[in-house]
Amino acid sequence: MIYLILSLIIGISAAILTWVVFIVEKDLSPNVLRRLDKIKRKSNVSEPLGTTNEIDLSRENIEYKIPILGHFLKNYLLAKQIKELIQLADVIWHVDTFIFFSFACASFCLIFLFTPFKLMTLFSIAAFFIPTIYLKYLMNKRFFDFSKQFPDALNLMASSIRAGHPLFSAIDIVTGEMPKPISDVFQTVKKDISLGIDTKDAFYSMMKVMPQSLDLRFFITAVLIQKEVGGNLAELLDSLSNTIRERFKLLGQLRVQTAQTRLSGLVIGVVPIVVLLLISFMNPEYMKPLFSTGDGQKALCLAAGLIIIGFVSIKKISDIEI
Repeated sequence: MIYLILSLIIGISAAILTWVVFIVEKDLSPNVLRRLDKIKRKSNVSEPLGTTNEIDLSRENIEYKIPILGHFLKNYLLAKQIKELIQLADVIWHVDTFIFFSFACASFCLIFLFTPFKLMTLFSIAAFFIPTIYLKYLMNKRFFDFSKQFPDALNLMASSIRAGHPLFSAIDIVTGEMPKPISDVFQTVKKDISLGIDTKDAFYSMMKVMPQSLDLRFFITAVLIQKEVGGNLAELLDSLSNTIRERFKLLGQLRVQTAQTRLSGLVIGVVPIVVLLLISFMNPEYMKPLFSTGDGQKALCLAAGLIIIGFVSIKKISDIEI
């Protein structure tokens, strides 16, 4: 009976994981999209009668793979937060896909229920947040790439303005010439201005795409102030670009100097867990009192708490904001 339940857990977990992997769509790069658009325009093949390129705007819950779940989840704040996280990570996932993937990661740890180490099922709590951690990683990587590309985009805009182009044309050049994610951020303000939205509101909408960027806030503030009081915008953008480069250089130096501290935090958080797992599989009888007795379970919980406190403390110490 135990083996049957164990097989069901493994089978259901594998089915959910396979379903999630195959429904996650891959985003195309801007170069591929441009080439496909050119091929489509040059194509002389006529479309069959009855076909249309119009988008069905009446569809609801397009962010959900399963519409029934969309009607149930759309009223919850958690679903809105997941949707926002997916947008900031710039991946084409569905909210219900994310939820199923989280449960699939957690379900693998339920196997420990049928072993002498039942307390190990607590790792399912941590495994449940693996998709969240992955999206957080993508979001931070996107922010880091944006920070590296932003000074180049400002210099490109300044050169365009010196050549006599208006601000909107300079934004259009950045959108067409720069790679992601900088092109996506400026594409937002370009679309809003094209639709007739006020310039101030259009620039503030950029913060929704990259809300954690302090440099972008400086840029928006500088552009809006220049729009009201006047001044040399090209020189202002060059000065802002130099300031961002120097700050980014200082941030790199700080990361190098705090690398040993961050490595110590990683060792504190990972090595005890790895050692616990290795000894548990190599000599289960030696570790059995740690899981089966009350004192052992208290010691295990205390050790886990101390590890978490030490890891968070070292991370806070090494995280220097500039």
